[in-house]
Amino acid sequence: IVFGDWSSDVCSSDLMLESELGDKKAQNNPWEEIGFFKPIAGFWYNLFFTLINLALGAIISGVFLNYLLPFPESMGYRTAIMGIFVLMFTIFDLGTHMVIDRYIAETRIKDPDRMMKLIQYFIWYQMCTGLVQTTAISVYALFVVPETELAYGIWIMLIAASLQYPGFLGVFHAILQSLQHFNKTAILGFIHGEIFQRITEVGFILLGKWYGENNPQIGMIMGIAIGAAIGTYVDDFIAMILGAYFFADVMKNQGISVKRCFMVEFSWNDVKEPFFFGLKTGLPGLMGAFTGFLSLWLSLRYIPQYTTFSTLFAFEIGRASCRERV
Repeated sequence: IVFGDWSSDVCSSDLMLESELGDKKAQNNPWEEIGFFKPIAGFWYNLFFTLINLALGAIISGVFLNYLLPFPESMGYRTAIMGIFVLMFTIFDLGTHMVIDRYIAETRIKDPDRMMKLIQYFIWYQMCTGLVQTTAISVYALFVVPETELAYGIWIMLIAASLQYPGFLGVFHAILQSLQHFNKTAILGFIHGEIFQRITEVGFILLGKWYGENNPQIGMIMGIAIGAAIGTYVDDFIAMILGAYFFADVMKNQGISVKRCFMVEFSWNDVKEPFFFGLKTGLPGLMGAFTGFLSLWLSLRYIPQYTTFSTLFAFEIGRASCRERV
């Protein structure tokens, strides 16, 4: 009974201390207050960018789509080849599944030092497992695929392998999302998705189209597919740099730098709980990844011109979604 009373008093004092700490932070910065106002504010803040996205999407899909993508197979090849490895990517990402969403916001308040260790763990886990994935896919593409009906997709597979390294390019955007800085994530998402991604993707599509026209061994269809795959990879580096800038701006009052995110200060005891949390929350998703992989493989194997039909279907779904939003 005495022990129970003592533990109750300690818990009560800890809660009071955290409450007082939160009140002081809220007085210094109203954004630190706890409430549903952050998601609501994020929705209204992002509404302006959403309207711009709809307008740009309508222009690009209606005016430039026929010129940029005269052959639906180009996007179908890229989507199908990259979809083959989704199950593999999901398995290797289990160790960090939902870790940022679960721990970053909490540890920023309770223990910023542990927050940095978790960020470091995420980055290094993704880099190390990315090396394994890149190597495995490259070996498969170079030595196995040439003897199969997917030989046309070797270069796209190699690009898909490259996407897994360094593997952490979206980490700063995810951190800002977890910390509920929705104003910065809205700006970052718009600049990344509607400016840099459009520029790099369109630029590399045109480059691939030109190269394919002048090199019959590649052809225009595969040239566009390869160019589009490269474009989506290049813009992720630009997004990471911009996300790191916003992260540094948010953390400067706490003396936390971007450089520290790439250090190794964590131990197994620091990351054991997040690691097993990722396994437990990510394992159920493997069933969906497996069924999706099996469905894609059977479709490629038994449906003639599947890449063309799937792309046309995706275009129509996108247009219908735009009409519903409008």
